[in-house]
Amino acid sequence: MNLVIFGGMILFMWFFVIRPQQKRQKEHKTFIESLKTGMEVVTSAGLIGRITSITDTIVTLDLGSTSVRVLKHTISGE
Repeated sequence: MNLVIFGGMILFMWFFVIRPQQKRQKEHKTFIESLKTGMEVVTSAGLIGRITSITDTIVTLDLGSTSVRVLKHTISGE
């Protein structure tokens, strides 16, 4: 009986914790790969700006009167 309960807990963790996290990571990876200059994005710190240049790991954002360089993986949304 303990084995059934333990197996149920593992299935619960898989379907409600692990699987959705893997899906979010995959979606974020495809979003990061699709970044282009001119897109308006939001960073995880809350900065909103327009992409002016992209390198392998660094993105330069124009915030109006200031340009900021951020790591590519810190961009959280469009």
